[in-house]
Amino acid sequence: MLQIAICDDDRKDMDVIHDLVTKAMFDMEEVHVRQFQNGKEMISYLQEHPDGCDLLLLDICMQPVDGMETAEYIRGNRLDIDIIFITNSKDYVYKGYQYRAYAYINKSRMQEAVPKELRRYIKERMGSEAFLNVSVSGEIHRIPISSIRYIDSNGRKLTLHRKEGELSFYSKMSELEEELKKHGFLRIHQSYMVAKSEIRSFRADTVVLDDMELPVSRRYAEDVKKEYTGEVRNYRRSETVSVTRSFAMNSTDGGALIGIRGELAGKYYRFQPGEKLLIGKDDSKCQVVLRDNRVSRIHCEVELDLSKMKYILTDLSRNGVVVDGNVKLQKEEPTEVLPGTHLLIGSSENEMILG
Repeated sequence: MLQIAICDDDRKDMDVIHDLVTKAMFDMEEVHVRQFQNGKEMISYLQEHPDGCDLLLLDICMQPVDGMETAEYIRGNRLDIDIIFITNSKDYVYKGYQYRAYAYINKSRMQEAVPKELRRYIKERMGSEAFLNVSVSGEIHRIPISSIRYIDSNGRKLTLHRKEGELSFYSKMSELEEELKKHGFLRIHQSYMVAKSEIRSFRADTVVLDDMELPVSRRYAEDVKKEYTGEVRNYRRSETVSVTRSFAMNSTDGGALIGIRGELAGKYYRFQPGEKLLIGKDDSKCQVVLRDNRVSRIHCEVELDLSKMKYILTDLSRNGVVVDGNVKLQKEEPTEVLPGTHLLIGSSENEMILG
């Protein structure tokens, strides 16, 4: 079940958003929706229930605690929550990106934008991977849960046995069991936990994997038998050990183009190093599409060079690309610029910023 929270100090707007959510999600996913009237209420709830929200639809201009302070609390405490800002203000688009918002919706567009962004979110979430986060010598390792075959313990030393190799760290098997049991893992022994999807057969005192057998203790034998006969096959697996599912927590380093004004205001376009983001009028070739008459079919190319932490811009247009208000790029000449650079494309109203 997807847990959605709506946080807005305008009761009328909150009711409209609630209605849009329930209609959009009716045939897509089972959801539970909670409502909060300001950031203070939202934070109080999260302090008591840190796992009580998957997706937060968050207004910004609220008292006594606003949406940005609420987002700062969520990110500062590394809560596994995605955020969609829904607000009347256009002034916080870039700051919303810095808080790793999934989307930014202006309330004037929410009738069409809320259902659209929710459907996009669910579609991407269904295809996303859950990660196990473990600390090894002070460094956090993010491990795709689907890559883990089984875990064994030797005292407090746990070893993840993965298709790619082994990873050892210190924790408690009971803590790991609590995190992984809802992701298709089964405790079979004081020293072993295994992914149900890896089990090929079950005997009285062992489970058989493709290439090995693992012991089953008497304490867990009945539970193993029940699980195996009931649902093991085709089971879908969708510092402290934790599992994260949100896009905000699992996103990798990459680039972003953020719409500040004009047609793309409030839009976030994310892309990976080495991937070319094309901006233009041709929706069959460009990931970022503008309808402005001054925009060429393929107007501009954007690429991120992560090794230099710089973007590479190439103007491919007739009317040019202006950066930081007054510098026009040389046509077809790749130009390095820094994150935070502003772009004007086509009309001076179409302003974007590189994240």
